Amino acid sequence: MVVHLRRTGQLTPALILRALLSRHLAFAEAAFAELSGLPEDRVHGLLWDARGAGLGPLLGKAGLPPSLAPAFAAAVAALRERRGAATPEAGARLSRLMIERVLSACDALPAEEAGKLMALLRRFEAEAARDEARLVAEALADEAALEAVLEHAPEALTLQRAA
Repeated sequence: MVVHLRRTGQLTPALILRALLSRHLAFAEAAFAELSGLPEDRVHGLLWDARGAGLGPLLGKAGLPPSLAPAFAAAVAALRERRGAATPEAGARLSRLMIERVLSACDALPAEEAGKLMALLRRFEAEAARDEARLVAEALADEAALEAVLEHAPEALTLQRAA
């Protein structure tokens, strides 16, 4: 998939950053490997290097603009901190907490460098907020439906024993 995206000009820094912010690590690693020409195991080592020293050279080798380094560094740092904290329910949704970390890291960038990046991150943030609101609404609807069943037809929830 990554090869196809690159051939069609769709493998962009924004897509790779989105993958990181969505905790879709396999895609991000494959994208960095494709762009840099490095093997995926080497990319993995550079991304998750505890000192963080491998990310800058990886971004350069992948041909990403140096102005994006703070955003990628903040995303990878947040992932490192939360490495075991991802839940299966999180899926490929954007993490608002991680987006906020990246926004904070990019606040100090000069406006001419940060303009498009900050706009992209704000769009990601709005999308993540909508997803969270949708999940809360679904949970509230499920809870209300269960309460209605319990109030009006509790027998519907009991198991019938075979005679």
